[in-house]
Amino acid sequence: MISITEINSSIQKALSKKKAGKLEEPDYTAILATSLPEIIRNCSPNPAKIKAGSCFVHQSPLALFDSSHENKSCELGDLLVLVRKTTADDIRYNASFVQMKKSSARSPLRITQNGDLKQLFLYEHWPCFTIKQFGKQYNIFPKTVSQGAWYCIIQENRSVSVQFYMSEPMSSLDYSLCHTFGRFIVNLIEWKTGRSISDLFSKDSDEWSRLVWDVVLHCTHSKFNRRKLGFIDKPRATDDILKFLLEETAEPDVASSASPEDPESDETGGSGFHLLFIDIDERGQAN
Repeated sequence: MISITEINSSIQKALSKKKAGKLEEPDYTAILATSLPEIIRNCSPNPAKIKAGSCFVHQSPLALFDSSHENKSCELGDLLVLVRKTTADDIRYNASFVQMKKSSARSPLRITQNGDLKQLFLYEHWPCFTIKQFGKQYNIFPKTVSQGAWYCIIQENRSVSVQFYMSEPMSSLDYSLCHTFGRFIVNLIEWKTGRSISDLFSKDSDEWSRLVWDVVLHCTHSKFNRRKLGFIDKPRATDDILKFLLEETAEPDVASSASPEDPESDETGGSGFHLLFIDIDERGQAN
């Protein structure tokens, strides 16, 4: 099993290396995007059996939906974690979106801002929505909160190091009742959380699978900047992500057909979209 403690402590080490003053949510996401692949590999008891790659995209895709005759839009999320597990019998995929929420208070974080309430509505009810950048509409079932959507509370406190806590989407996020980011990753790898998706070319793909794959193909082009962290014209996708896409699509044109969103965008405004890909090969291992 991948060590939960090592994942959490390694994230702390990655954060401590960035002496950039006060960090914003996109900064934390960018650090995770560039650090997690190596962290996942190093925390595995069998590194030869696991690969990891990531992609960071500034200005995440917007979900546009209609509720009570009022047009609404919100971020789809800040992070998508995609797991592929290969066994002797089959290949399975698991995925989850994550929205980052920063808090410096010891008390529960309450969702009150208009934009945040819209996203909470999206995660709780999954209304029919359109992703403008893709020009596609999605109608996801079931219409309830699912483990395919999580909040990550970035808990800042002067007396302790920054911690990442995972919570199901709800209007009051109490980090003291949540589990750690490391536990979330391990749970996703072990299919104890997340929401399964079909393979890319499955004729039986549901709307959830279609959304995840569209995001994956969208998030692998151009470069990004977070200058105060030293990231200048950094490729959004690592080699492992690109190799994975070429394996899955069989043709490079399939992946490249998804146009990047605002490829010249700098670090002002918006938030990051981070894709973490974890590839596990369990062939030849005893159950």
